[in-house]
Parts: sequence; structure tokens; C-alpha cells
Amino acid sequence: MSILPLELQKLPPQALDVVRYLAKQPEGAWVDDILDETGLTERGFGKAIRRLVTRYYAEMVDQGYYRLTALGQQAADDLLAYDGEEAPAAPSAESVSRLTHVRQVAVVGPKELVAGTEVVLRVGFNAPADGQNPLKEAGRLILRLSAPGCDVEPVERPLEVAINAPAGPAQFRVKARQAGSVRVKVEAFQLITLDDLQPVGGLFFDLNVAGFPTPASSEMQALGAQIRLYPGGED
Repeated sequence: MSILPLELQKLPPQALDVVRYLAKQPEGAWVDDILDETGLTERGFGKAIRRLVTRYYAEMVDQGYYRLTALGQQAADDLLAYDGEEAPAAPSAESVSRLTHVRQVAVVGPKELVAGTEVVLRVGFNAPADGQNPLKEAGRLILRLSAPGCDVEPVERPLEVAINAPAGPAQFRVKARQAGSVRVKVEAFQLITLDDLQPVGGLFFDLNVAGFPTPASSEMQALGAQIRLYPGGED
């Protein structure tokens, strides 16, 4: 039996309804369509979408047009699993709007943490896949890493994503304070202009925290997700 993650339990029911609908619309949907399909009032939708946008689960692509971020898509998978439904397939690069550029972000680190022991998590980006909208200029990103119950240093790092090459890795030092488990969240923000920092996606994952070293704490793993960058320049 699936358990609804605590982050989703904190969202209002209206927000979960919006996530369920947008999960089936990988390219996004207009507000009128969301209202029609969910039965929400404009007031209820407004409350829901504000929570989703401020928590980086959804983004406004155009005025009145919303879609899930990479973080929102993962939340939708958790929600659909909780509902007992099969999660929809992730959208391919070809299906993504021409207004975005898809990159694969990866986090490399141990399979298990050890309480009181510092580890390094590395966050980097693959080179772009073929057949998609190219970047017109290097993407300037801010990466933020959070892990409740852990000391994280630094909590954010800048990273420039090159037009046609891999980027990174950016390194974060993480030390769990006690045994148990921890949810690690990596969020990416793109600096569109000096005054415009936009969320572009991320990923989260759970790690066990052992009280002493185990074989798993010495094994490495790579976890990945897609983010969508704004290409820059003029169409």
C-alpha cells in the first residue's frame, strides 16, 4: 500500500486535484480546461495553483497556461501511486514545447548515509539530446540542495550550463545528524534576467541513514531527472 508523502499531505485537496489533471497533460493546460475537468471554482483554483507554484510543483508557461515542473511530475507519480493508478509515461524531448530546452540532471552520491559522517553529493548535467530546441546562450543556474535533519554546505551553488556540452558537477557536503531516513531535494533555478530567477525543475529522493558504516554506505549511485530550460534569445 502506497503512502502519500508528507509534502503532498500538506497541500490542500484542490491542489492535488490540479496535480492529478496536469499529470495527464504533459504539455500543460489552460486555466479554463483545468476548471472544467476538476470542477474547481476560480477561487479554489487560485488557492491551489499558488501553493503549487510557490512549492515549485507547477509553472506558468504563458498567461493562464500551466504545467507541472519536473518536481511536480515526480509528485504526480507519488500521488497516482497512492490513488492506485498507473503514472503516465514521462514526456519525450520531441513532445516538449518549443519554448523549452530539456536537460538531464543527475545527482551522484552514496546509496546510504551514515550519521555524523560527511559525504559529498555531486550535481551535474548531461550534454543535450539530439532533435530538440537548442539553447541560444548558456543557461545560468542556481542549484539549491536541502535535506531536513542534515547539515548542508553550501545550500546553493551557481552553475553555467553550456550550449552543447555537459555541465558541472557542483558539489554539496551533507552530514546527517542521526540515524533514520532523510529526503534530499535538489532544485534548479534559471537566471533569465538579473531580476528574474525562475524555477525550472529538480528532483528529490530518500536515503537511509545508518548508525554505523554498512556496505551500502560505500556504494555509489546516480539519480536523474529532466529539467526544462528557457533557451534564451528571440524566437
